[in-house]
Order: sequence, then structure tokens, then C-alpha cells
Amino acid sequence: MKKIFFLFIVMGLFQAIQLQAQNTNKVVQLSGIIVTSDSLEAVPYVAIFNKTDKRGVFGREDGFFSLVAREGDSIQFNSVGFKANTYVIPANNDKDKLTIVQLLSRDDEYLDTVFVMPRMSKEEFKNRFVNDHYTDDQIAIAQQNLNKQRMADISDHMAMDGKENSNYFMKQAQQQFYYGKQVPSTITQVNPLAWYKFIQAWRNGDFKKKRNPDDRLE
Repeated sequence: MKKIFFLFIVMGLFQAIQLQAQNTNKVVQLSGIIVTSDSLEAVPYVAIFNKTDKRGVFGREDGFFSLVAREGDSIQFNSVGFKANTYVIPANNDKDKLTIVQLLSRDDEYLDTVFVMPRMSKEEFKNRFVNDHYTDDQIAIAQQNLNKQRMADISDHMAMDGKENSNYFMKQAQQQFYYGKQVPSTITQVNPLAWYKFIQAWRNGDFKKKRNPDDRLE
């Protein structure tokens, strides 16, 4: 037990010393512009992330950025279509403001060649649709894919797409705002069952105030 307690004390002291060492690093205002390495064109809306303190900002449309960091922090630049690049703020810097020009190299991915053919005319489409012959195996596969029971099973196990998820969460948020984050009422004015129960209770006198026998009429 003493060894475990001593281990916790050592770990706490180590973290405190490390935190104090980080806090002693001088604060630096890092600004600059982000451009491509081949044509020196501005890269818009780059994600700038400080890997040391886990904070970040976004660059502007013209490639300009500005953030507050400390000496020794690692600043990572990320943008779609470009390779990530990291800049380390130099230590023992006399200035409290740094200006840099950050270069990003393109990360191109080449796709296979796709040949776009002209669309068939109505006459050609009709001719092919009527006159083309298909094998029995192809017809059997098409009938199997169009089977109602098979399509129903696929539909039951198919997850919602992005549009359906977005609509669901938007409706949930709208409902919370409408009811002020309270529990929604289960009885509505257009519910016939609720109206039936209300009328029956009114006829049975459930809404009448029960008189206490001890009460005296004045």
C-alpha cells in the first residue's frame, strides 16, 4: 500500500513539473499565409491544429491565418487534396510575433479512365429493348432480385441514409425547441380517443368538486 501511495505521489509531482514547464514557455502570436508549393496560390479554409494543447483554428478564404501558441508547440496544417504539414514554433525566440509562409504540396490521386458515351435515342433504345435476347440465367437473376419478399427483407435491414438521419435529428431538435425541452404532451386537441375519455369523465362527474361533509353552508 505504501509503494502504491508513493507511486501516485511521484506521478503527481511529475505531471505538476511538466505542466509548469509548459506554462513557462513564452506565448507567441503566429500568423501567416498558406499557399501551394507549385503555383504559390492561396489555399482557402485550411484546418490549423495545435497538436500540443489540442486546439485549432481555420484559415480564411485568402489563406491567411492567425493563432496564439507557445514556443515549442507543433502546428499541423490540413486541407483536402493536400498533404499535411507540421510547423514547430522555435524556442528562445526574441519576438512575441511570428509570420510565416506555409507551403502545402498537392496530394493527387489518379482514377482509372472513364469513357462517357452519348445517350441512345428513343428509337435505338426501343430497338435494343425489344430485340435483344437474354439468357435464362440472366432472367432468373433479375426475377430473384425483384422478388417482393427479398426486397422487403432488404428494406427492413437497410440502415437510414444521410438524408433520413438528417431529417430525423432535425425533427427531434424541432420538437425539443417547440416543447421547451419538456416532455411532449401525449394528448392533442385532434385526438378523438382523448375527446371521448374527456366527455365520459365529464358525464360521470369526475370534474365536480367533492364536498366535505364537515363543510357548512353559510
